Amino acid sequence: MKQYLSTFAGSAICGGFAFGIWPELWKTYGLMGGWLAATLIIGIMWYMNHYHGAILNPPGKIWLDQGWCIGSAGIAWELSAFKAISPTSFMQYLP
Repeated sequence: MKQYLSTFAGSAICGGFAFGIWPELWKTYGLMGGWLAATLIIGIMWYMNHYHGAILNPPGKIWLDQGWCIGSAGIAWELSAFKAISPTSFMQYLP
């Protein structure tokens, strides 16, 4: 159970940083801010999630953990956007 909670927390932190800090660095410092965000956010999150084992990753299994967490955080970030979600606004995001 502890591994599942740490997987959720590590994924949420990674996704939150990617959509909370990355755009601000990019807007402030331009292209260099994007590269800085990529290096710092993904580097630190990879170190925390993989090296320290925050994310459950069984041996012999491949799981795109940081890709899934950033993707799901992006969907949640866009859907919430601090406004009410109606069924019609949700439908516009479907392909």
